[in-house]
Amino acid sequence: MLEAPVTSVRTDAELVRILVVDKKLKMPLQKHTIYYHDTGRSEPATPGRPNEVVWLAWGLSPGQKVMIKAKTSSRNQGNMALDDHGPILTGSNPLYSGKTKGVGSSWLYDVVLLDEDGTQLDVIDPNVIIEPDP
Repeated sequence: MLEAPVTSVRTDAELVRILVVDKKLKMPLQKHTIYYHDTGRSEPATPGRPNEVVWLAWGLSPGQKVMIKAKTSSRNQGNMALDDHGPILTGSNPLYSGKTKGVGSSWLYDVVLLDEDGTQLDVIDPNVIIEPDP
């Protein structure tokens, strides 16, 4: 039996899993609600109150890559540190969003699978909902 590769991610980030199966993207959860850590509080960010997203992708074939791209309506809104992130090249290559900036909003984005020539193989459109720290 093959063992899954071990990849570590920081506990102050919301984990978003991306799977590639037969050149198609799959996400077990396409809507993520984050109770954003309020930096004005004295305690640090925790798994229950993260301050960013981390994407991990598994099942990529050699030459394939995953890109994270904000939808037009979310571009230049300042909700996340950058509008575009990537590439993710392997399952052991976590991709961090940077600290979330917008609270009480949605960050709508596409997850894009590209081949080695940059041709789009698939795209899905999950979103992240950022709620204030309870």
